[in-house]
Amino acid sequence: QAVLNVKSDVQVKDTLKTDAKGKLEVRLNDGTVVALGPSSDATVSEFIITDTKNSFKASITKGAARVVTGDLVKRNPNGFKITTPRSTVGIRGTEVVFVVQGGNEIFSVTNIGAGSYVSVVDNMNGKRHRLDDPGQSLISPRNTPARVVKNSAAMQRLINTISQGINSGNMQDIEKNVKDVISEANKVDGGGSQSRGGQGGAQPEKKNDGPLG
Repeated sequence: QAVLNVKSDVQVKDTLKTDAKGKLEVRLNDGTVVALGPSSDATVSEFIITDTKNSFKASITKGAARVVTGDLVKRNPNGFKITTPRSTVGIRGTEVVFVVQGGNEIFSVTNIGAGSYVSVVDNMNGKRHRLDDPGQSLISPRNTPARVVKNSAAMQRLINTISQGINSGNMQDIEKNVKDVISEANKVDGGGSQSRGGQGGAQPEKKNDGPLG
């Protein structure tokens, strides 16, 4: 183990960890940013940017993170993938907040470029979901199928608080934050009880337009 300082080098396959009051931001050569909040673990398992191959793979196993994609997705829109205990996530040109805690997961789009989107496969049932607007979140409660929810004002405030906590390293209770977001999402869509075409329903993807096969 090694303590990282400002401008410390990070190698592919290094496991990055923060403590209860820690924060960490890694900037890759293409401009990709991975920022970790307190009590978080992540690993960058692959980063290749050449004339012939462009690929980024990482895992986030717990905690809270903010991911901003760089030039790599312009070279290869299908080349950016992040895995979590519950999901496989492909990102095309956007900024996403990830929260993974106690079997619950939340992914929220905070910024997105034209024609970009986030593609998520729920490993619980193999279903694919798509987020293509800022203010959308994928809610994956423990032992419950994932669903896309349009953030209410209360949800957005909570997600903003999480994002600020990632940036500052001052996040009081990640697990409580996650439960609060899920609780507010349930108020929006009744816990996913609306019809598939309703606000809380998953958005099907077109074939062959995502990085997840």
